[in-house]
Amino acid sequence: MVLTCRSISTILLLVATLALPSCNRPSQRVYDDPVPNQLIIGWQEPVPARLLLAAGAPPSAVQPGHGSGVSLQAVIDLLQRHRFERKLVLMEGRAWLAKSIPDLTNRDLEQVASAIRADPIVRYVSPNHRVHFNQSSPTADDPYYWTQWNLNKIDVEGAWAVTPGSRKVVIAVVDTGVDVDRPDLQKGLWKNPCEIPNGVEDPCSGSSISNDLAGDVHGWNFASNDAVLNDNAPHGTAVASIIAAGRNNENQIAGIGDLSVAVLKTTNGTEFDVAHVIKAFDYARLSGMRVATASFTTASDESLEESMTLAGDAGMIVVAAAGDDKSDLDVASQKVYPASFDMDWVISVLASDENDQRATDSNHGSTVIELAAPGVAIPSLLPGSGAPNKRSGSSMAVPHVAGVIGLILSIRPDATLEQIRSCLAKGDPGFADSTVWKVRLNARKAVEACQPESPPTTPDPPSEPVLITR
Repeated sequence: MVLTCRSISTILLLVATLALPSCNRPSQRVYDDPVPNQLIIGWQEPVPARLLLAAGAPPSAVQPGHGSGVSLQAVIDLLQRHRFERKLVLMEGRAWLAKSIPDLTNRDLEQVASAIRADPIVRYVSPNHRVHFNQSSPTADDPYYWTQWNLNKIDVEGAWAVTPGSRKVVIAVVDTGVDVDRPDLQKGLWKNPCEIPNGVEDPCSGSSISNDLAGDVHGWNFASNDAVLNDNAPHGTAVASIIAAGRNNENQIAGIGDLSVAVLKTTNGTEFDVAHVIKAFDYARLSGMRVATASFTTASDESLEESMTLAGDAGMIVVAAAGDDKSDLDVASQKVYPASFDMDWVISVLASDENDQRATDSNHGSTVIELAAPGVAIPSLLPGSGAPNKRSGSSMAVPHVAGVIGLILSIRPDATLEQIRSCLAKGDPGFADSTVWKVRLNARKAVEACQPESPPTTPDPPSEPVLITR
């Protein structure tokens, strides 16, 4: 047999490291990064998904399709003979992605590929290569990043081209707690400068700047007045992960930015009261945190209104959920709070979907709700070690806006409320009948609009916490 350059190039598809000096290799080597143990097998005729076995049906019950002479039985026999299993059906069955059950070296994979190629039902065999994209903005290597349609929708990579964020920017997550043991959240947890993680308030103990809360390393549990921050709902873990899950750490998902979240837990179950919420906002305000999430709604309450007034007076921005009752918040009898408070520092957000439509259950209000943000089927973390879970609701829209405000403060820590509102309003047009600004959040536009002429230096966090009593 005489090997031509064309036949040799077929072999090159199987082994990245094979050296064949008699042919000219392309200047860009596209076979240098194969997925281990995987092959793409092309069939002489399609073996589509509809020919796959029904549950419990014997292989012999499946007939060849389209006169191909390629039966599912033959395909299964081939894979079993070489100890491979089907992973995906590609191109309407024209090819399958198969994976070796035992681990193979590159040399072993080449030999198996040659044997499979010799079978008369096979048209070609190729390694399953990783695809490398050339992009002008930063990307994330987190394994579930490519499922995060929400980040793509708000052009978060465009924002990352300006700033990845700053861990010095702290966002108070007033919620049901957070699983602080999740590895993907470790770098994003706020660390109280007056605490050492041993349950004793060491650096500031006994001084006038002590907040009298021993052990509040990452935040506080206002429901039981202790430092147990676990999330039983679960809800707060998802909110925190959308904001600050580690990016480019090859772990789970990517957050909006390299920001910090303080865990302000208001319940030990799934329900909480306004008093605990107010205590949480007190903590955030007196600790100098600029941004807080309010992924909850309640009836009008004077004490909550006062708490929000104090927050605004201290320079805090509260991002509030519109709620999910299918209600028109322009109607007085349907208003929910804190979203409906007429305060510039309370920025209210409704949930939108992948098609830029308002979520079916989301509240709205053209005089109440500032903007829309992704809030349907949002990949986010839950307590424990499992894979991301998709959660929906205006609660999930809130951390998108809070995170983008965090990005703005990363490059412009002295930004005023008016400037931040103006930058957020530079979103993508839409929702004219349901929001004040008639836009859906766009991270890139917001960050670019607030970008200072010269890069600022983010100041260190305050070194003297203010007294917070129990």
